[in-house]
Amino acid sequence: MRSDVMIRWQRMNRAAKLVLLTFVLLSVGTRVYQFVDPNLPTPASSIEYFLNVNAFAAPEISPFLILFCAGATRHQAFERVRVSAHHELGGNVIWMVQCAAAVALFGFLSWCVVEFSLSGRTWDMPAGLIAMTFAEMLMNTFMELVVIGLVQFMLINAGVSWGKAMSALLLFLLVSNWVFHNWAEIIPDTMFYFLPLVQPTFNGLVFARLLPFAGAVVLLFMANRFLYDHHERLTD
Repeated sequence: MRSDVMIRWQRMNRAAKLVLLTFVLLSVGTRVYQFVDPNLPTPASSIEYFLNVNAFAAPEISPFLILFCAGATRHQAFERVRVSAHHELGGNVIWMVQCAAAVALFGFLSWCVVEFSLSGRTWDMPAGLIAMTFAEMLMNTFMELVVIGLVQFMLINAGVSWGKAMSALLLFLLVSNWVFHNWAEIIPDTMFYFLPLVQPTFNGLVFARLLPFAGAVVLLFMANRFLYDHHERLTD
């Protein structure tokens, strides 16, 4: 399914690589900014900043959608008559999961470097609780990106071009919290359901996070499969 990351990276054009690098630098810059702000002195507020929708959207969602779009497989009409109908669909789903994992890990590691190495901050918390908090932060980011990627993939499988789908979804996600925050908070709270932390217990993680995530992935994948099967692609 051509899931080799290096092959996909080499296929990206220079403009896509430049834009992606810009948002990677923005991600790191956002992490550094949190320690310039005097209103963020505690570990709890630092975590809240890392998971805040306004802070999260630009540094994490942008490189994820750009990386997913730039490295995706796009079969031409001649290729589609020579390979399995779902070769492209499956390969892009695998690529999307790889992108989500890479961007979530990069965002988390850049946050850790700034949080502990550059600032010299220490957390007066049990090691087990710190590890659970870190795992949940990384898991939340990964799940959020996967759901966003599957939503974008629905637009693409419905016939919208990759560039238009990415641009429209990115713009909507970047302004959604600002637009809906004052009069319809349930909308951004629902859209970014996986970002707020829950109690780091078995019931909290399984029933409040993993089960909703599994259900959302199954439903979104079925929707993508349906749209892919019912859209004529030989004329694209």
